Amino acid sequence: MINTLISARKSIRAFDGRTVNDETLANLFEAARWAPSSRNEQPWRFVIVKKEDSQNFSDLLSCLHPTNQVWAKNASALILVTVKKTFSGNETVNAHAYYDAGQAVANLSLQATADHLYLRQMGGIDKDKIITVFNVPPGFGIVCVIAAGYPGNPASLPDYLSEKENLPRTRKATDEFVFSGKFGKKIAA
Repeated sequence: MINTLISARKSIRAFDGRTVNDETLANLFEAARWAPSSRNEQPWRFVIVKKEDSQNFSDLLSCLHPTNQVWAKNASALILVTVKKTFSGNETVNAHAYYDAGQAVANLSLQATADHLYLRQMGGIDKDKIITVFNVPPGFGIVCVIAAGYPGNPASLPDYLSEKENLPRTRKATDEFVFSGKFGKKIAA
């Protein structure tokens, strides 16, 4: 039996805008801190922008694809995820940086679920604009932006999104992505 935090995690679009307290946000980043990483490099960097920081929130919101802006504007916070693309000791390319950041975000997501906070990760972003507006230094890559907050009423969304919000969650069966011995060979039942 898997841990219920894993199956309870859900990406939502309907946020109620309620403020997330600083302790809850700190818990997310503490969980991310404990993620494994190549050479213990911990290449992830996060920029948290709470809705109360209206200028920076508006700036980061403007870096999202318009279809994401429609609902992300109601999130309590937006989190910019970046990575340092080289190892600190010798500045050689860290080919695992993005993978490691993904593990940190996975930890962050599970902690959010434990704290009854919901997230939605977005790849529909303008990376070049983010680099400029948020002064991301050379040598860092943009991974994604995460909307964070508490669940709101799906009826507050445009119809096409409200319908998606109410669909049951589906996942591929494990036999579609777990193979035995060689790629593509199904595991015997």
